[in-house]
Amino acid sequence: MIMNVTYGIITGIGTIDRLKKKATDTMMLSDEEPIALKDIFGIAGYHTWIVPIDPVFEDHDIVMGYSTPQRLLREQMLEKSMGELYASSSVMSPSGDLHL
Repeated sequence: MIMNVTYGIITGIGTIDRLKKKATDTMMLSDEEPIALKDIFGIAGYHTWIVPIDPVFEDHDIVMGYSTPQRLLREQMLEKSMGELYASSSVMSPSGDLHL
């Protein structure tokens, strides 16, 4: 089991995908990349790697492969507030130039 996990981390391909590719003889066509350790253990200090109970990731959506509706809503609200902040901080000069 440890060998399968290590092989999956190094090659970026899981056991089921590897067996499917082996059965159809398409193993040489795979283009998966190795899995980064920060995607497994998170970006917290090395002392948390021993027991990664609740890892912190740079981009949770990319690591997990999905996003929750609450997270999407929160990001949309953040983008909207940043857009309003940007619009209120920009000023047009009398000559028509935009100054930030």
